[in-house]
Amino acid sequence: SVFVVSANSLTTVKNTALLSTSLINAAISDSNGETTAPSFDSIHISGRGHESKISIYPTSKLNVEETSPLKVYSYYIDGRTKVPLYSSATEKYLLDMCTVTASDLTVINPTDAQKAEYGFDDPIILEFTTVETDDNDKKTLTPYKLLIGKINDDGTAYAMLEDVNIIYTVPADNLAVATMSVFELRDSLLNLVSVSSVEEIVVQIGDQTYKFDHERKERETSSGASSTSSVIYDYETYYNGELLSSFSKYYQQFLSAYKQEPFTEAD
Repeated sequence: SVFVVSANSLTTVKNTALLSTSLINAAISDSNGETTAPSFDSIHISGRGHESKISIYPTSKLNVEETSPLKVYSYYIDGRTKVPLYSSATEKYLLDMCTVTASDLTVINPTDAQKAEYGFDDPIILEFTTVETDDNDKKTLTPYKLLIGKINDDGTAYAMLEDVNIIYTVPADNLAVATMSVFELRDSLLNLVSVSSVEEIVVQIGDQTYKFDHERKERETSSGASSTSSVIYDYETYYNGELLSSFSKYYQQFLSAYKQEPFTEAD
């Protein structure tokens, strides 16, 4: 038998229509219904443009000594030294990478030559693992791995999931954390301790030790126009026991060194 039917809805569907454009969807909603980054067990950035792997870990008794001031921060960059990151500043980059949606399916089932053309012969590798804890303290770890190819001048980048043979076009802004060097990350996210909360700094250069003691002394309370009174503090800084007239300029130099890239021979 021959039938006449209307099949436009079937025959006009593209073969890519049923393919998902969501590469990563790890963001969560907080109690106020706002999108926020999940808890991370680890974040690793390696590959093109990264001489060595950048690793970001949450602070815990397992990886930070109990006596370390790092225990009060949410994350730190692990390298030659453990560098604490602002917990609020990490949202700027870490939240973006948790929701990556393609604007286009660039190549489906690419050949090796096409992968090289789009930058996947030497990709940036972004890996992270989220951790979710239920009411019974049972932890669920979810790993993600994204390969990043060429980054275009129009604000897009090419990306691939490790186990999906599709090259996607995605917003490059979502992947900013993966394209920054460890020094750019430190410069942007480094936790800088306020000079008012510093008690001492000890600098060891060769066999010489330089110690700065920063003492805070409470002055008499001062009442302003309002009925509330505020405490005024005076600061005195001693360098190897000798009173300094100013500590701020020294501390600013310490912060600059803290954020500095490794010295070259010219430096």
